[in-house]
Amino acid sequence: MRQKPESSQAGFTLVELMTVVSIVAILASIAMFSTEDKRVTQRSAQQFAAEIGKAARRAHTAGPVPESVAVAEADRSRTRVFVGDNAGKQFVTIDLRTPDDDVSSSWEELSSYFLPSDVEIVGINPSEARTEGGGAVTALPANYELPCLPSGECGPMTFYLRNKDDTTDEWRIVVMPLSSSPIVLQGW
Repeated sequence: MRQKPESSQAGFTLVELMTVVSIVAILASIAMFSTEDKRVTQRSAQQFAAEIGKAARRAHTAGPVPESVAVAEADRSRTRVFVGDNAGKQFVTIDLRTPDDDVSSSWEELSSYFLPSDVEIVGINPSEARTEGGGAVTALPANYELPCLPSGECGPMTFYLRNKDDTTDEWRIVVMPLSSSPIVLQGW
């Protein structure tokens, strides 16, 4: 009795295997790209919060502005977080207020941070430190100053950041009064 040779083969051909590997590689690169965008926005929010914390600590260590200068300028703040726009690129600077004489002062830049081009500060809530989601967002003016008092108090304030390419990638920076470490939360 003769046996018939088996015509079906077990396993995959090299072409089939290469096709599967190619598809998996493409899917992995897409997933990594979208995750990287979210990390950029998160890192930007964390860096922005760190700058606010630095301003609060510096205000506390620098001490009060001389009383005559504070009265003449109607301003007791020692440092400020300045948010501005330079040719479409947003930046954050930390400025220290130094007295020039008995009735005036000037701002000296201590540090600055430019946000990546795909991340933007889209709004603020200058009267609330919002740890819960929801609520209205006020559009960010062209330039905004957050003063920090010698006590280290900056706020209450909430800043809202978003990725320009992925509007679902939103982050909130909550500045609590009398806290030198702002809270970074995902979502609005």
